[in-house]
Amino acid sequence: QVRDAVLEAWKADERLRLAREAAEAIEAETNAGRSLAEVAADQGLTVATTRPMTRSEGDSIANFPSTLTGTLFERDPGAAVSGPVGNGYVVAVLTEIVQADPSAEAEPVATLDRRIETEIATDLLNSLAAALQQRYAVEIDRSPLEQDF
Repeated sequence: QVRDAVLEAWKADERLRLAREAAEAIEAETNAGRSLAEVAADQGLTVATTRPMTRSEGDSIANFPSTLTGTLFERDPGAAVSGPVGNGYVVAVLTEIVQADPSAEAEPVATLDRRIETEIATDLLNSLAAALQQRYAVEIDRSPLEQDF
């Protein structure tokens, strides 16, 4: 049984290595000027298009991980990237970057504004507290807290 388990683990590792090598080769060919569709067709693979997404999200329907979107957006449109997904690899090409329209997304923008305001206020209060503790000797008696909790 141990032999079978080791053999299966080796096979899985080997499949993943081969998938990585294939993805890297497809990425290189695409970055050399061929279209992803052409390279995929030569390999008998299919190409899927994700829905529009932000720099921090993925597309689970198209099996595109959020861990790869940051790398994708660091490239120029037309450049390919590859990375692990599930038990394989994916190759992606950024087709375009659409500038955000804050007026079209009023609620998420308002939520972000509130979060940033809260984080700034927290940072300022923490800085003030640290400065005051450094300037004035502070002694905290934790025993009443420990008794109640």
